Amino acid sequence: GGVLVFGDDLERIHVFQVAGGRARRVGRHIRAGAAVRGGAGNAPGGGPAYIGNEAGTVYAVRRNSTKDWDRTPIRAPIHRTPAVDARLVYVPYTTGTVVALQRNGGERRWEFPRLGPPVEALTPLLYGPDLLLVPYADGLIVALDRMTGTQRWNYQIAARLSADAVVKR
Repeated sequence: GGVLVFGDDLERIHVFQVAGGRARRVGRHIRAGAAVRGGAGNAPGGGPAYIGNEAGTVYAVRRNSTKDWDRTPIRAPIHRTPAVDARLVYVPYTTGTVVALQRNGGERRWEFPRLGPPVEALTPLLYGPDLLLVPYADGLIVALDRMTGTQRWNYQIAARLSADAVVKR
């Protein structure tokens, strides 16, 4: 069994318990105030799921369909799934900015504003103990230090990216 967290275009976040081939709604939906287009990042160790909306608000949602916190670090749409590690939530925005928030409380830890015209940041990938790989729709991949948001390196692919990636171990 597990928990399914997702949002919809009617500004709601839903939580379902999945067990034995069935799903049942947990509590009432959470009002998100704007359409929810991205997926929910799963916290290690059974903590909240993290999901964002069109207004740039990030929600920490518990398996009992309650909200721990919500924060709007920047006012820009979130269309992709945040990455989550033991300490931080890494939120990709359609403008190319990536913001790291504390898992507990949602305070901003750092912000990486991509320079130049807005290009959507796709779902970030946790890589090794200290890197965050951020693919962009224009084919740029940026490696950031997970604790500081400092750029370590980048690589330009000669093609547009439209799908989220996965790290194969």
